[in-house]
Amino acid sequence: MSEHSSRRPGVLVSDDPADNGWMLEELALPGIRHAVVCSRDGLPLAHPASTPREDAERLSAACAGLATLGQGLADSIDASSPADAPPMGLPQEVIIKYDGGILFVRGAARNTALAVLAERSIDPALVARQMQKQVDKIGRGMNAAARVPGS
Repeated sequence: MSEHSSRRPGVLVSDDPADNGWMLEELALPGIRHAVVCSRDGLPLAHPASTPREDAERLSAACAGLATLGQGLADSIDASSPADAPPMGLPQEVIIKYDGGILFVRGAARNTALAVLAERSIDPALVARQMQKQVDKIGRGMNAAARVPGS
């Protein structure tokens, strides 16, 4: 851990995402390849030391793209819906099944998401439960401020 960090559960305490990997310790299930907490604009905020920084950055950027795509679809649906229809809102969860794995993405706290890339053989219900536990912890103490364009 860097000299600027401490292990306070649920609080982002370091600018180095690898230092904040302790937030994801409960997701250390057999079959999970990578896990990352990321901002909605694609910056990794936390990842375990076992996840290389490049993989965390790539996964974070992909999650931001999924969130943007989901929000664009919701906005499009809202624009063509009756005025009294409830708005779609932010995407809450995305699951993509690949031949060799499963990507799970859940909203975690304001402007953040939790992404988990797992083996195809993993029990999706187990991953979903563990992710919800982590989301609850993350949501209590960590929110990412939205970036201002040009900063």
